[in-house]
Amino acid sequence: MQTNAQPVGPRPGPAPPPRPAGAGAGPATIDPLKLLRQYAVWLVVAAVVGAGLGVGAHFALLKIYPLYRAEIAFEMFSPINDPAENISTVEGNAEEIDRFIGGQLFILESEDLWLDAVRNDNALRTQTKWIRRFTSPQTGQIDENEVVRELADVVSAYPVRESNVVILQATTTDGEDAAIIATAIRNAYIRSNEEAKSQNMQDVLSALSGQLRAVQEERRLAQERMEQLLTENQITSLDERIAVFSADLTALLPGLVEINQSVEVARDTLRSYEEQLASPGGATYPESVRADVRQHPTMLRYESLIADLEADLLAKRARLGDANMQTRATRHQLDAVREAAAAAEERLLEEIFVRQIEEKRSELRSLEAAQIEAQAAAEEARRNIADTKRIQEEYRQLDEDATRLAEQELSLQSEIEKQRAIINRRASSRVRELYSAEVPDRPIFPRIEFIAPAGVILVLVLTAGLIVLRELLEKRVRTPQDVALIPRTRVLGVVPDADEDPSKPTSAERAVADAPAGVLAESVRQIRTLVLKRFAQRGHKALLVVGGMPGSGATTTVANLASSLANADLRVLVIDGNFRRPKCHAVFGVAEGPGLGEALAGAVALTDAAQPTEDPNVHVVTAGAPGTRVFERLATPAMSRLLDEARARYDLVLIDSPPAIVAGDAMALANRCDAAVLVVRAFSETRGLVARVRDQLDESRAEFLGVVVNAVRSAAGGYFRRNFRTAHEYQNGLASELRTARAERLGAGATDD
Repeated sequence: MQTNAQPVGPRPGPAPPPRPAGAGAGPATIDPLKLLRQYAVWLVVAAVVGAGLGVGAHFALLKIYPLYRAEIAFEMFSPINDPAENISTVEGNAEEIDRFIGGQLFILESEDLWLDAVRNDNALRTQTKWIRRFTSPQTGQIDENEVVRELADVVSAYPVRESNVVILQATTTDGEDAAIIATAIRNAYIRSNEEAKSQNMQDVLSALSGQLRAVQEERRLAQERMEQLLTENQITSLDERIAVFSADLTALLPGLVEINQSVEVARDTLRSYEEQLASPGGATYPESVRADVRQHPTMLRYESLIADLEADLLAKRARLGDANMQTRATRHQLDAVREAAAAAEERLLEEIFVRQIEEKRSELRSLEAAQIEAQAAAEEARRNIADTKRIQEEYRQLDEDATRLAEQELSLQSEIEKQRAIINRRASSRVRELYSAEVPDRPIFPRIEFIAPAGVILVLVLTAGLIVLRELLEKRVRTPQDVALIPRTRVLGVVPDADEDPSKPTSAERAVADAPAGVLAESVRQIRTLVLKRFAQRGHKALLVVGGMPGSGATTTVANLASSLANADLRVLVIDGNFRRPKCHAVFGVAEGPGLGEALAGAVALTDAAQPTEDPNVHVVTAGAPGTRVFERLATPAMSRLLDEARARYDLVLIDSPPAIVAGDAMALANRCDAAVLVVRAFSETRGLVARVRDQLDESRAEFLGVVVNAVRSAAGGYFRRNFRTAHEYQNGLASELRTARAERLGAGATDD
């Protein structure tokens, strides 16, 4: 059998430097729709249980602790401002009414009012079952303080939104008690309101009288101050004084503006000079300074000397050449003179520029002194004008105040008379009762329309919390999304569980060969496409397939990937590098030896160890006889030489290795292969394990292509089953054509062999 083949690509370059190990698995994320599909039965059962608990709780609470509520409504009005007004037609300020309602709510919920109700309402003390809890059996005395503390949980008041209505309510376990308690609080409130109204009216009159006296005193003081200003300041001459001071200020302002501008220009120029002098890259000099330096006698002498030396140098070059000693001496002299001229120029630039800065500073000081003098004169004129205007304004304000106070005095006298008239009216109350307390005919608690849904919601929330907690604590790889959570880790492919494939292959290892139109075979084809694309880009030929844990499916992946590559007319060599539990000989139906063990020991050549399979494009190097499987030889130069020969003879080399978690053989092989793929089994390996193996492979010579998630079941993601079924139905029509084409290709290969 002919096994030689020309290489199809260059050998990869030297191994890349080790990469730093990345972080482990990232935090889990939760897909709500996925959880809803996965735990739908749990949630339905939780809803049914919650509804049952809610109904049971309703009837239990109705028997043990029912609550009844009695209500009384009060309407609040604005205060009467005119004795002729009717309280029901008064339109008051909304803010004032809100404040009044807030005060009445405080009164209705005050302990003083409740204590008054307990002491003075006979029905409350004798006709309620509720009061018996606070009555001494021996003396018949009521513990009033304890009653008041309990009323804090029984009585409440609140305003009705968008209205002037306040609701007083009492809530107890007995309907009649609730009505009696609400009525007792109402009676105490009405008494308190009447007493407060009378006291408030007297307080209003006292306050108004005090205000009247204060206004009269303030008016007297204003008139005395006006007379004092007229006497001390000669009020009739103030206008003339203001005109004189204004004329002085007008004459000073143009000169002050001119000086201010000159100061700003001088400051800007000085600041620019100083910045140029202190520049981090060296002083930068104005062109005017450079022009002065160029005309300095010293620079003119240097310029003449440089011109003479340049002429002498040109003459000697023409006569003696550049290499002549005299020419070089003249050139060195010219360079020295130029350096001296540059140094002299820099010194003169600094001297002249510093002198200009000092002159500018002196000029600025003179201008600032003149500016201060002019500003002082202008400020004096403004101060004189302001003082005169202040006196004028004070007199005018006093005159206005006196007039205003006289008007206030008249207004207060009128208001006092009006309030006296209002006090004499009985209809001045600002509170009216809309309806009284009635014995409630049904409890407010429990209500089945609330308790039953509350039970459903409570149980659903608890169940959802347990589900979320379970998902957060789950560290296993179940779906490709779990692999995507691991930093710097890509999903190379997803292979469904063989039981999920509608084509029902006879064995997972033979899925591509036996059911080429199946979903499992299509998944392998997608992995094959990605591998070939990467191999073509990098010139790779040797691929290591590593399982995370025993049973991950690395051998299954190797077998199916080999068949898929062979179907693409590529010559593939499968090497069983799993010396601990080799399976490739059983999967491909070949002899156990000679194999890799014998080849590494030098007993056989690769051409003798490579056994043909039923597919002419696939050859297998088994692990070899048990006695030849020396683990250490996988990390020797012999293994490297064998792989080099395999790369030269085959289009692609697939190496099956033991699981990374149980042996270090995979890392030894990874340092001799071009690329590596990690195979993990759904619901078997954890994200932490995948991250560790990924880091180890990252530090090896092989390029890490990604992770193949094997044996994914539809229950893991909710939508995989539908995807599997759709793929199978789409491809099922082509199944017979694919099987026929494969049979023809295999038949042609057999003939060639």
